[in-house]
Amino acid sequence: MPAILPFITLVASGIFTVAAIFINVAEHPARISCLQDSPGFVLKQWRQSYQRAAIMQALLAASTFLFGVLSYFCYQKQFPFMWLCASIMFGSIIPFTLVFMMPINHYLQSAHAGDAVSGKLQKWEQLHGVRSVVSAFSFLIFVWCVVNMN
Repeated sequence: MPAILPFITLVASGIFTVAAIFINVAEHPARISCLQDSPGFVLKQWRQSYQRAAIMQALLAASTFLFGVLSYFCYQKQFPFMWLCASIMFGSIIPFTLVFMMPINHYLQSAHAGDAVSGKLQKWEQLHGVRSVVSAFSFLIFVWCVVNMN
């Protein structure tokens, strides 16, 4: 079997990680800085960003998990058990998002500028930070595994 599965895992996890960190480091702080001046604009911008990013990040998270697990079972002799652990850890982003972030996402999708948007956006940022940390840690494990392949 070609070594395309580990490559897809590495690339998908890397893209997800960079995008997630970018959101936490640049995009969301910029959005929050506009909150006092224009809460309606902030909500509109969050909704537009969310609609675009949700599809991309869901596909990348699912691909990383699926191809990571498949890679491990196809190349068990080459990849340590840490590869499987990193794949499962990365996959945990999906249920984490569904359980903890989706209620906030739904609230922000239907909220009005006068609602308690500020607190929800700050909570969303914290939860998204968890996704950034988990993805970065998993990605580093994938890189370590590839560098140390037998």
